[in-house]
Amino acid sequence: MLLPASVLAQNYSGDLSCLGGMCHSDKYVEYKNSGHPHQLYHNNGYTPPSYTWPFTSVPPLPTVNGLPLEWSDVHYVIGNYYWKARFLDETGAIITGESGDMTQWNLQFDNWSSYHPGETMQYDCAPCHTTGYTEYGIMPNYPNIVGGWYLDGVQCEACHGPCSSHVVNSAILTPGGLECGECHYRDRQNRLIWQDGFLLDRQEAVELYTGGMTEIACEQCHEPHRSTVYDLGGIPSNFDCSSCDGHSPEPGKKMYMDQVMEGVDCIDCHMPYMDISAGSVNQYKADVRSHIYGILPLPIYGYENTYQIGDTTYWQLTYTPSGDIAKITLDYACLGCHIDNGIPLTIEEAAEMAQGFHVEPLVSINLTAANPPVIIPPDGGSFDFSLNGQNNQSYELRIDFWSDITDPNGIVTDHILFTDITLQPGETFYIDSSYALSAAAEEGAHMYRAYVQEHVWQELYDHDVFAVQKQPGSLSIDFAPYNPPILIPPEGGSFDFNLTIANNQTGGLRINYWAEIVDPAGLVDTLISAADTTLQIGSIIQLDGQYSLPTGTLAGEYTCSAFARDQITLELYDQESFYLEKEGNSSVVTTSDGAAIEMFELNVYPNPFNATTVLSYQLHVASMVNLAIYDIYGRKVAELINSQRGAGVHQVTFDSDMLSSGVYVARLTTNQTQQTTKFVLLK
Repeated sequence: MLLPASVLAQNYSGDLSCLGGMCHSDKYVEYKNSGHPHQLYHNNGYTPPSYTWPFTSVPPLPTVNGLPLEWSDVHYVIGNYYWKARFLDETGAIITGESGDMTQWNLQFDNWSSYHPGETMQYDCAPCHTTGYTEYGIMPNYPNIVGGWYLDGVQCEACHGPCSSHVVNSAILTPGGLECGECHYRDRQNRLIWQDGFLLDRQEAVELYTGGMTEIACEQCHEPHRSTVYDLGGIPSNFDCSSCDGHSPEPGKKMYMDQVMEGVDCIDCHMPYMDISAGSVNQYKADVRSHIYGILPLPIYGYENTYQIGDTTYWQLTYTPSGDIAKITLDYACLGCHIDNGIPLTIEEAAEMAQGFHVEPLVSINLTAANPPVIIPPDGGSFDFSLNGQNNQSYELRIDFWSDITDPNGIVTDHILFTDITLQPGETFYIDSSYALSAAAEEGAHMYRAYVQEHVWQELYDHDVFAVQKQPGSLSIDFAPYNPPILIPPEGGSFDFNLTIANNQTGGLRINYWAEIVDPAGLVDTLISAADTTLQIGSIIQLDGQYSLPTGTLAGEYTCSAFARDQITLELYDQESFYLEKEGNSSVVTTSDGAAIEMFELNVYPNPFNATTVLSYQLHVASMVNLAIYDIYGRKVAELINSQRGAGVHQVTFDSDMLSSGVYVARLTTNQTQQTTKFVLLK
């Protein structure tokens, strides 16, 4: 339908227009006392009047970098209606302070908390805090404000649309603006963000959607012009859960809340305070009610029901026969209250009590792994399990039962489902099966779960679960010489080596890999090099090579190292090194450009030795000295000296108590050069 041009051309008039002519005076008064118009207040460097907020005082100001702020430092106030207040400076940036500063005022808790201290935070919240916002707008003199708007706060026209024509002629309808769900979300892909132990506030629309309540409109439970706090009627007094179809006691669905939890409302468990705005009461109870309703009656904590993408943590969805939905874990549904009421519960006790809470538990199941604990190697494998259950009642039951496996990211990768099964009194069901995890499966804990529920009411009777641990894979390098240790004589020689690269990860890789040798003077030569090589899952690269050190090359220790890194990100996956020695004929060697390097004599006596031996060396001038011991694979096993030493002869005793028999290398490094010598430990 095409709208009249007069509707399309309407401009913003401000909320006082709704009061004018007494057209909407009742709604206007209710709305003015709600939190929406107080989302953003422009004080422009002046102290706000005492009547600015209807139920709260003018907020205190934070101390930043040791100096208390004045109102001349503040140009906008965010909030201060119920939960919290933040402040914008003269540039429009959110005042965050320095490390250790507290710049968020929490009204509910009467305290300060930090908000991104040390960061520069532009104000980009205006799409949901103002009226008539446009991302292309500019707020003069406020370079750190993103976009622009017509009116501060969420005024009437934010939801109803610009209404200048409607003010003149009430027959002309307002064009409509935002709906609740256009602000009450945080992620465009309808994922719930979990942070610091709670879901973030202002995600109610996504919670309804992911929680399976797609047919519920906000107005069914809320009076949109009234606040839900300060007893202002945001939830009508004549409304409760039984107002909706299917939530009143009926035959076959035994509701016994009054008998077992007197004085507890449905929403205390099914809409717990698991969302956080200003702060938390305890570790499981924050300050905003959730709009997820279903409860997951498993002995798992909230942090176990999350998954990570980059730096953001999200709430997992739970598989059910009717679809994947968000559910409340029992720490929020139960433990948050039981911490404070003097009747403490464990998560396991809460799970036991939660089974069939609204109906009599009629069916029990057992899910067991054949050989626990179940550990799957990086290249994949399978495990056996059994699932059995029984109708313990004296009458026929209709049930659904299923099992599923959830990967470490909360994704249900597979499931077995049996629906509308009739069980006669005493009848049992039994499944013996196996499941395989491939090499591509995510590393970490995969949860294999089984459920049984009443078919008609879909009340959960029982569940069981066990963990399947998939061991981590990696890209690994094995780089080693043939026939170690390698000792090249003074006249030169060669050595053979092997490089093996294995992809044990869960996906194909594009890598660069190379190997190099570094001489005693620090000069580098390449042994092997390859760029942009594709390595599929389980693939192995194996290469043999040979390298020669001719006569005239430096005497001393050479380091051979191999590396592999990601072709795109340049992330280093792995590296490995080994060492070799080239013998020399004299105490003076030359570099490739002819410069002389003085080599100092390093002796080990006795050699071979049993428990201890003495390493001695002579310095001609004072120098920084490092003396370390390595095994034949080049791994440092001890550091004897790392400090300044004067000229002269020095000795140090080496105790081999923690080492096994074998060949070891001592390396002496000074300001000028380094020298190595081998010795043998016999036990």
